[in-house]
Amino acid sequence: PNERVYAFILEAEPGILDEAMAQKVVMASPFSLYAILALVRQSFENFHFSQSMQDVLKKTAAFRQDFEKFQERFLKLGEQLEKSTALYREVAETSYRRLDQAFARIEALRLGGPAGAKENPVPEGDGVPGRA
Repeated sequence: PNERVYAFILEAEPGILDEAMAQKVVMASPFSLYAILALVRQSFENFHFSQSMQDVLKKTAAFRQDFEKFQERFLKLGEQLEKSTALYREVAETSYRRLDQAFARIEALRLGGPAGAKENPVPEGDGVPGRA
């Protein structure tokens, strides 16, 4: 418990610290014990910080993989939507108009018009119901 006693032991037996360390014994005075405990605490905190950083890096790598998969799927979805939109426009702009014109000819025949009656003009807009 006394700093002077500890200093005397170290002076009288210079190899005592090495011998104690060889036997896995840590010799300490009251003041050096505080420094040793502070060092142990800091080492413990550094170890846990290092472990936490490794966990963060692993989770970041996993997130990156998930994000890359999401990007691929999102781009594929966009391509499918573009194809669907193009198909819709094709149907709306060509097939719908043709069917509308054929219906107009049938309607003209039904109303008693001549067999070779001119087609009714397509309504204003693009001919798609609900759009002007």
